[in-house]
Amino acid sequence: NYPKDKIHIFIHNRVEYHEKLIETFLEHANNEKYLSVKSITAKDGITEATARELAVNRCLTKKCDYLFTVDGDVHLENLDTLPELISYNQTFIAPMIKRIGGVWSNFWGALSEKGFYARSTDYMSIVNNEVRGIFNVPFAAQCYLVKAKILNKLSYTNAEVDPDMALAEHLRSQEIFMYVTNLNDYGHLINPDNFDIKR
Repeated sequence: NYPKDKIHIFIHNRVEYHEKLIETFLEHANNEKYLSVKSITAKDGITEATARELAVNRCLTKKCDYLFTVDGDVHLENLDTLPELISYNQTFIAPMIKRIGGVWSNFWGALSEKGFYARSTDYMSIVNNEVRGIFNVPFAAQCYLVKAKILNKLSYTNAEVDPDMALAEHLRSQEIFMYVTNLNDYGHLINPDNFDIKR
């Protein structure tokens, strides 16, 4: 639920299996009066980090107010997710989403001494919606909204870690806070380990 004529779409697909689905979506998108539509296909051979940085640069070039990223394993069910995230007026905010029937989510509550995942004392309460709110976290990924004013401070490149971890490290080093919210239910994460490609 957001005006399509205020949205620039940027798609990066690295999986050839999904090409036909993307082509169908693009045909439909071109009739929906989006501001612009750009697609990078699996055949282009662009890495995830490079594609994410191209999306940021495109957002800057188009003078976007926000960058909203949604990864392929995210299934958003709440149609008001984007306007709701905008209304919270945070520099970086992610809707809390997790795998169905588990506690694997798109955020970390704490970091280990080596900068990797550590379970915080409140993680289970947040991920199980026993407490609701907006929480300052050291890592959030897969689905998030970023205000344009910090886009030129984003970096997804670090040879030692994946792009999501590189972004979180980069933001923490600049003391830019990341938030996750579970004030509403937004959707769930698909488990890619047992995803049925026939569906």
